[in-house]
Amino acid sequence: VFSSLSIGFTSCEKEEDENQTGNEVLIIDDITTVTTWTSDKVYVIDGDIDVDANITIEPGTVIKFKTGASLGFGYTTNVTVTANGTADKRIVFTAYGSNPTPGSWDGMSFYSNVLQNSSLTYCDFLYAGYNDWSAVDIRCKLTFSNNIVKYAKKIGVELNEWAAFVSMTGNTIENCGTQAMKLYPSALHTLGTNNVMSCNSGYGIFVDGGEVNVNNGANLTWKKQPVAYIFDGTTTIETNLTIEPGTILSFNAGGRIDFGYSANTTLTAVGTLANPIIFTSSNTSPATGAWRGLFIYQY
Repeated sequence: VFSSLSIGFTSCEKEEDENQTGNEVLIIDDITTVTTWTSDKVYVIDGDIDVDANITIEPGTVIKFKTGASLGFGYTTNVTVTANGTADKRIVFTAYGSNPTPGSWDGMSFYSNVLQNSSLTYCDFLYAGYNDWSAVDIRCKLTFSNNIVKYAKKIGVELNEWAAFVSMTGNTIENCGTQAMKLYPSALHTLGTNNVMSCNSGYGIFVDGGEVNVNNGANLTWKKQPVAYIFDGTTTIETNLTIEPGTILSFNAGGRIDFGYSANTTLTAVGTLANPIIFTSSNTSPATGAWRGLFIYQY
């Protein structure tokens, strides 16, 4: 008597793996097909998961991360990420454990293949960050509005040199270990309004050195934010720029801004008695000459 033997072969290429227990869905493999996560389930991320397909996350969905886990979107393939909650049905990205602490999971990365129609709204990012990694790492252009980033191990939201926001309003970033944000000057004008941020003394929105020119826009505005911009290195402005009343621009020891070195530039920095524009040192105990200054050139 011969019994039948069924042999199955699995692909070596990672795909989404759903091991469901109750309403928990365990995600242990990369996602390579169009995917929707729904609010009737809790998605548990175990490991470093790459999402290289369009993904939609419904309002009210909860995604939990085990220790060392992360999500990375658009690392190898063009993707659209749609994670739009609502005011009463927020999307929550948080730690899996019952007693989370800052850095309980590694964080989320949005790579250069994430398309500009991607949108994150009414999302909560809680307890993320690993070593010097930010809780939310953005390397593309996308919409980021009405989100909450709290309890990051160090930096709340970080943009690389080519990243910017399509829209960025109404966010809350607080209780982070270091900076609320880190970005380059070419993206400063994409920070919007009605944001709430708080940091420990000496921290704020960290701005790496870099150039702002007409490729970024002909008439740009740096908007007042709840915390100071902290400039590190040399920022060069080669386009028309307005700085809003009440804005605080602070500078590390080597920090400076050069205006109009090689291109026509109009600087408009007009504060008011109630809302002056402040240029100062980032040092909590500054001394004379604590930063390099502002340089206004012939253009």
